[in-house]
Amino acid sequence: MIYSTVLINAASRRKIASSEYWADPIPRAKINKYLREFNSLIEKSERLKYKPAVLEEFKFFSRECGTGIVIFVTDLHEPDDEIINKINRAAQSLRSILSKEKIGYIKKNYDEIMSQYIYSPLVIAFVGESGVGKTSLLHLLIGKQAPEEHIPTISLNMETLEELRFGSYQILVIDFAGDDQYERMRDFTVIDMFFLITDSSLKNIISAKKCILKL
Repeated sequence: MIYSTVLINAASRRKIASSEYWADPIPRAKINKYLREFNSLIEKSERLKYKPAVLEEFKFFSRECGTGIVIFVTDLHEPDDEIINKINRAAQSLRSILSKEKIGYIKKNYDEIMSQYIYSPLVIAFVGESGVGKTSLLHLLIGKQAPEEHIPTISLNMETLEELRFGSYQILVIDFAGDDQYERMRDFTVIDMFFLITDSSLKNIISAKKCILKL
């Protein structure tokens, strides 16, 4: 997960803008500690500045972007190649913007500029028997009125919840059809998290237990 990004002035090391994607902001002291490590790495070799640095429970990535340096702060388990790809693209965009726009523009629009390079999809699936309320739950999550009568889902419904984000993840919900005839069409390989939906009927509870074994 990406916890935070910071854009600093390359010469003064002063913060220009930042974005937070977790409840607890990264302390400025940790950023400063990383910058000292960053400067130390540059003194040893210019190539070392591109390597991620681990400080306590955080991992730091940085890239120069013209007159600025952009820093990504992540958890220790985030794959390096994915973050390197994101920060390279973000740095390229910031380099272009910094060459054309004033600092005030960057500060005002930083969150919007960075959002396209931060969020990764988190795919959630609603699984369960037909008629237990999967589609109704999906409607409520996206702010729509739940259907008053049961209309069976054909294959699947898919919705991206634009306003529902978890850290640096954008939530994508898939509502799979419950009828057995669509079972072969369910591709669970792309799913990050399952929610097994059932009602209190004995038939559907038994079916839900069988579904757990399949997952």
